[in-house]
Amino acid sequence: MNRVSSTLDIGALKRLRILCISETGWFDTATVFDDIRAAGGAQSDQYAIPWPPFGRLHAENAAGFSALLEAETTDGRLRRLLFDTGWSPEWMMRSMAACTFRLWKIGTRSGTRSCKP
Repeated sequence: MNRVSSTLDIGALKRLRILCISETGWFDTATVFDDIRAAGGAQSDQYAIPWPPFGRLHAENAAGFSALLEAETTDGRLRRLLFDTGWSPEWMMRSMAACTFRLWKIGTRSGTRSCKP
């Protein structure tokens, strides 16, 4: 049985902005499911599966997720966190470059929430 711990107060923010850089984990779901089955099925340890780019499983199907969080605290300080789970270094570099160019081209005005390559 899982034990639920008490909540943790992490404070308050004045503003939180989330910029999606890439939300493409893979290109073909059937290929990912075949890879999972080949590795022993849904019950296998996901950390033991030879995922790309370090393993043999369909590297051409790998992409990755990335998001930039910008948090402004109540005293005005800015903190930026980059979440990146890119399985394909090439895809992530292309996604980051496209996002950087898009932000430079249109500015960082409000409403800009996605940078899809």
